[in-house]
Amino acid sequence: RFFGYNPPNDDPVGVDNAVNNSINNGVTYVVSAGNDDTDATQKYPADVAAALTVGAVAYTGRRASPPSQNWGSNWGPGVDLFAPGVDVVSALSGAYMLQFTGGQCWWQGGNNQSCILSGTSMAAPHVAGAVAMYLQNRTGVGGSCSLYPIQGPAPSGGDLSTCPDRVTQFIKANTFLSRLANINGTDGLGNSIPSPNRFLSVQAIPTTLNPLYNHRFFVWRHYADFLTRAEPDEAGLDWWTKEITGNPIDGHGCNVGVDTDNPCTNGWRISTSRSFWVAIHQDWFTGNYGLVPYTSTDPVYNTANKRFLRWAYKFYLQREPNGPPDNNFDGFNFWLTDLTNNYGGDPANQDGVRHIIDMFINSPEYRRRFGQS
Repeated sequence: RFFGYNPPNDDPVGVDNAVNNSINNGVTYVVSAGNDDTDATQKYPADVAAALTVGAVAYTGRRASPPSQNWGSNWGPGVDLFAPGVDVVSALSGAYMLQFTGGQCWWQGGNNQSCILSGTSMAAPHVAGAVAMYLQNRTGVGGSCSLYPIQGPAPSGGDLSTCPDRVTQFIKANTFLSRLANINGTDGLGNSIPSPNRFLSVQAIPTTLNPLYNHRFFVWRHYADFLTRAEPDEAGLDWWTKEITGNPIDGHGCNVGVDTDNPCTNGWRISTSRSFWVAIHQDWFTGNYGLVPYTSTDPVYNTANKRFLRWAYKFYLQREPNGPPDNNFDGFNFWLTDLTNNYGGDPANQDGVRHIIDMFINSPEYRRRFGQS
């Protein structure tokens, strides 16, 4: 964990490069956003996008910015989430002394001394603890992380669930959403600069061996894979997760937690995934979500079924059908024959669409993008 303010004698480029290099080698970083009541992207290493940058909030759920003291938690899009950072019992060591309103804290040489402190340095350890809980009992792949980023195809084997981009995305995906107030900042022109409304939660930790079977994580990935959005909005993430986990009385979901996986949840995961297809390619589907007729001059993907299958590979597996590891069309042709012969021809019916989505989201290759297959 690093402090998020700019140390006066440090090289910002060197610090950021050191953090990024170690992240590329499999180390997850949690950094404090800093206490200057300013945009965290202007501070280092809080500006490292691949690190988990943590802001501080009080017990009231408001961003820490005491009016009687000259400090405030940094804010802005560079902050990934907020955690408790006001009046936190903190350990003292190493000839440390702090001057604060109403008195002093000083170390007297023991190993059991504490003080009530506030700041993003008190918030970040909460998140570091959550990361440690996630990582416990997991074996990682270290140097392979940079070779297989989360937005890319899967390796042929191994477990990428400990790679920093998987870890940070899991922690962010499973926060409490839209619970905080006064978290935004203001730039020099008086414009409001929003911060993500995410508050640390450990309810989903420990998770399933593959984070993909955490429903929040599953939905988050759809925003990136289908909509090319690095992060979902809080309302959308909550809505689509509840399509899987919600109460059936309300017409959707299985009334389960975000880590529960069963035949009911699989059906709703298929429906949720299909909704992302329809969101960007509504004209590909009939009113009951079968495929509409399609022809083109493309020498390969010139029918409705072929087009749909090609994009199943691209969305879920992040590769072309004949790309590595296949390097041929054998898999593509297998699914094309299955879809055409068993689900109404070409174009396939709605059952065929659900069948292909089911096969891809539960395929070993898709699972290997995020963890164990």
